[in-house]
Parts: sequence; C-alpha cells; structure tokens
Amino acid sequence: MVGAAALGAVFLYLQRWLLIGCSRRIEYDLRNDLFRHVQRLDVSFFGRTRAGDLMARFTNDLGALRDVVGPGLMYAFSMTVTLALSIALMIAIDARLTLIAFAPYPLISLVTFFFSRALHTRSRRVQDAFGLLSARVQEDLAGTRVLRAYAQEDSRALAFRELNEEYLAANMAVARLRGLFIAAMGALAGSGLAIALLAGGRMVMEGRLSLGGLVAFSAYLAELTWPVVAVGFVIGMLQRGAGAAARIDGLLAARPEIAGGPVTARPRPRIEFERVSFRYPGARVDALLDISFRVGAGRTLGVVGRTGSGKSTLLKLILRLHDPSAGRILLDGLDLRERSLSAARAIAGYAPQDAFLFSRSLCENIAYGVPDADPDSVARAASRALLDDDLAHMPRGLATLLGERGVTLSGGQRQRASLARALLLEPDLLLLDDTLSSVDAGTEAAIVRELLPFMAERTTIIVSHRISAVQAADHILVLDDGRVVEEGHHSALAAGGGLYARLHERQRLAAEIEGAG
Repeated sequence: MVGAAALGAVFLYLQRWLLIGCSRRIEYDLRNDLFRHVQRLDVSFFGRTRAGDLMARFTNDLGALRDVVGPGLMYAFSMTVTLALSIALMIAIDARLTLIAFAPYPLISLVTFFFSRALHTRSRRVQDAFGLLSARVQEDLAGTRVLRAYAQEDSRALAFRELNEEYLAANMAVARLRGLFIAAMGALAGSGLAIALLAGGRMVMEGRLSLGGLVAFSAYLAELTWPVVAVGFVIGMLQRGAGAAARIDGLLAARPEIAGGPVTARPRPRIEFERVSFRYPGARVDALLDISFRVGAGRTLGVVGRTGSGKSTLLKLILRLHDPSAGRILLDGLDLRERSLSAARAIAGYAPQDAFLFSRSLCENIAYGVPDADPDSVARAASRALLDDDLAHMPRGLATLLGERGVTLSGGQRQRASLARALLLEPDLLLLDDTLSSVDAGTEAAIVRELLPFMAERTTIIVSHRISAVQAADHILVLDDGRVVEEGHHSALAAGGGLYARLHERQRLAAEIEGAG
C-alpha cells in the first residue's frame, strides 16, 4: 500500500507537470501567434475594435483556453481512468448489480446535455461582459486627464459600476447554473449508490453475494461519485473555453483590408496621384475627390488647407494606411498596390500631428525606427528638431523616462520628438503631417530653416495649416473640401487672390499682432 501510494504520487506529479506545462506552452504559442496576427491588421480594424476588448482576448480568453488544455484535460483523463477501472471491477463482482446501480445514469446524460448548452451561452456572455469592462477601464485610464479636467470622476465611476454589475451578474448566472449542475450530478450519483445498497443488501440476504463483495462494490461505486460530479467542472471549463475560442477565432479570422503586392524592390521616392478619390467607411462624402499631382525625387511639395480639407488623408494614402476608392497612386512609376508594404514603407519617415510616444526613455522613443542607432545619431536628430534647449532642462537628458504617451512632455516637445524619430531614419521620402502645429510660429520657422539642407537631399511632402511651413516648397497644393482648388509656387499663389492668399494674409496679420503683444 505504501509503494502504491508513492507510485501514485509520482504519477500525479508527472501528470500535472506535463499537462499544466503543456497548457502554459500552448498559451504562450497562441499569444505570440495572436499578437503577430493583430500586428498585421490595418488601421481600419483598430478603428472599429476597442483596445480593452483586444486586451481581454489576450488575457482572459487565452486563460480560459489554457484551463481547457491543462486542468480540463487532466480532470477528463483522471475521470476516464477512474470510470473505466471502477466499472470493470464492479462488473467483475456482479454484472447485474452494476446494471441496476447505473439505472439513474441515463438521466445524467440528459442533464449534461441540457446544462452544457445553457453554460455555453452564459459563458459567452461572461467573456463579452469582461471585454466591455476591460475596454472601459483602458479608455478611462488613458483619458484620465480629460476626465479630471471635466470633473467626471463620479459619473465615470458610476458607469464603471454599472458595467461591473453586468459582469458580476453574468458570472453569478454561470455560478448558479454550475452549482445546480453539480448538485444534480451528485444527487443522481448518490441515488445510484442507494439503489445499489438496496439491491445488493437483498442479494446478500439471499446468499447470492458476499458481504465483502457488497462492501467492495459500494467502494468502487463511491469512487464514481467524484468523476460524475467533476463532469460539472469539466463541462463548465469546456463551455467557458468554447466561448473564449469563438472570440479568439473571430479575431484570427479578421483579415487585413490592405494587402501587399509582389514587388519587393526598393523604389525611388517619386509620387504620382492619378485622379485619386477616397471616402472613409460610413462617411457620406469623399475626404478626397479627383486629386492629381506629381512629386519628383528630391522635390518638396507643400499641402495647405483649412481643417477637414483632406490634408492628413493624403499622407495616409501614401503610407497605404488606406487604399483609394478610385484612381491610382504610383510610387516610382508602379501602382502602390503592386509593391509590398514593407518595401513601400521602408523609404518613408512619417511625423504625424498627433505624436505618439511610448513609456520609455526619450532616446528610445527617437530611436524607435532604428533600435541600434548610436547615441550621437540620436543627439543629431534631436538637435535638428530643436530639442537641445529642452534637453538641458530634463533631469537625464535623452535618458529621461517619459510617462505614458509622453505625458511628461508638452505638446510641442512631443511633436519635435516625433519629428526627430522620422529624421533619424534618414528616409528617402519625408512625410510631415502638421508636425509643428503645437509650437509657436517662431520655433516653427527656425525648425524649417534647420531642415532645409536635410530636405534638399530627399523627397518631402509637408502638410500644414500654416503658410510659413510650406512657402519654401517647390510646389504647393491648396485643398478645400477634399479638392485641389489652387496649386503653384508661393509667390504666385500669394498674389492670386484666392484661398491661399486669404490664409496667408490672415496668418500674417495674426503674426504681427502676436509680435506686437
């Protein structure tokens, strides 16, 4: 008995080590595959999917699948072995008594079928509720400064509480159903034992079964109680895992709308738009309509216009964050859709208006596109973006750690850090999307002067609402309501009396007033 107990302990350890270890490795592989897949999806997917819900799939849903292939498989294996051995030994004692004892077990199948369907539905509601709860937490924590500025702490706490109550209610519904399931399974298993004792006792009194045989039979039947009850745990895990698998499968089934082409050769930075139009999904009007222009290698194009005129959309199309609804975009004479995404994007350095910085050092943020960049190169890029004076006031200079999304920096500092990140790439194609909108006009002019030698060696497209940022460009497009309403050189446009001239005059007067103040 001691030897059997020791051997059982060894096998129990090996069982847990193998199955739990495998489940962790499966979870590890799934999480890697899921992350790689999500990284390949285009921006439109993230526009319609909440980050918190994605986080729930990476954490809670993967954990549910891990439970299925770990504890769930382990319990299922133990149950199967125990059931097989116990039934075999019971039949060896008395086959007829075994059939009598198993009279309630067909009801167990019916109960299992009924509860498993209900558990699947309720488990899926739990997963969905957790996704909504995670999305709310992520959104409110990311926007905590706005939340505090508008004194919405109490209202957001109330909204969170309502979602949390829904999540609790969904969990309680599963707990109640699972409790009823386990109780029903235990009652049916117990009734089988009672029937066996009644029938077996009569057989003992009639001399058709020994008392020792009845005791042994009852012991084996009692061994079945835990596996029958454990069916409830396993079914619950399976249904929760099925709900999680459906959500993960839905994510894995998502396909990027932007697919790369077969051409992988590095293109020259020549851009041409041929009657390009684009409309955002769900929008009623085009963001860009019938746009045509050409930018040769080594040339600079300026794009100006009022807010909402389609300036930023134009750069997003060049980067293939979206594809045109009509027309073609040519990169080095070939339709952009024919080139691989990596080849098309490898030549570009992009500095958006809404600069995103990571919770790392300023140096790591600037070197994000060139992780192996040496400190001197990073410092030169920062200097070109006129960050020198700001670095002098930072506690550790370029090694200063930034808060989430760069919250410890001002808007202008974040934009200049984003600009330095693009400059460090030494790109063939430089795309500046209102990159200096958060700095004053004087700083902007100084940065533009600093960038002129850099821009002279590459193709540059500058999008800005300020005329001063584009007036040195070789060619300027003026957009209004998604259309090109004027184009030409600064001097001709300023004297033309159109939208460009009005914007120029308005900004000139504003600068004079600001200087006088």
